[in-house]
Amino acid sequence: VLPEEMMELNLEDGDDNNKQSSSSSNNKKKDDASITSDYAITNNNLPSHFPTHARIVPLKGRHVLVPLEYFPTLGMTFEYHRRRYIYRSSEGVWTKIRCRTDIPLAFFKSWKGFRGANG
Repeated sequence: VLPEEMMELNLEDGDDNNKQSSSSSNNKKKDDASITSDYAITNNNLPSHFPTHARIVPLKGRHVLVPLEYFPTLGMTFEYHRRRYIYRSSEGVWTKIRCRTDIPLAFFKSWKGFRGANG
């Protein structure tokens, strides 16, 4: 379980040394809402007892060592074959992030998007 102070992302602090972009190809200026889900907590800011890598054991082939990333919204994650997996500490398993497919189409027709803090 990650400590609360690590899960908080200070958007008003101009110090970008504590954040690492998870998508380095996108260098555009981003708003605060996109920053919260786009930045990982770097390994050099982690406590020494936190894991930094995970070993993937595929059914066929060689074992693969992948770096772990810590996101304020997701917690401990890794990416393997262009898919992101999150650790569920309550069950002790890694699960692939899946998109919801049970939302009716009528919801999207009437949806106006996310509202900002000002309304």
